Amino acid sequence: MHKTKQGFTLIEVMIVVAVIGIIAAVAYPAYQRYGVTTYRTAATSCLHQHAQLLERNYSSTLAYNTKKGGGGTYTLPAIECNTHVEKVYTLSLPTLTATTFTIQATPKTDSIASRDSVCKTLTLNEKGVRTADGKSDTATIQQCW
Repeated sequence: MHKTKQGFTLIEVMIVVAVIGIIAAVAYPAYQRYGVTTYRTAATSCLHQHAQLLERNYSSTLAYNTKKGGGGTYTLPAIECNTHVEKVYTLSLPTLTATTFTIQATPKTDSIASRDSVCKTLTLNEKGVRTADGKSDTATIQQCW
């Protein structure tokens, strides 16, 4: 009577490890790109929400830089979208006057958004002009926004 041995050979184990390595090498970069585009989409949505709040404020005060109710200079309020975006982007108002505004989302250093090679800094102004890293050409805007 001949006993059969149970188990895997070293070659079989190495083949499985190689297949897992190949799958991981393809899947991980795709996952990273997904993360970048997800946070970028959240940032663009948040910029639009802040622009809507600025427009509401303007309709009440007839100035973008004055708070409703005369309470001083307008600042970006803490709204729900900030909590999702603030992990990877810094939201700011680099331009804020009575008649103009520019809202900006800048990727934080060493965040997943800083790996985005085309759409780093996103801006939106009172005219609805959107830019990505200073570029306002149609191809860049369609890709980033």
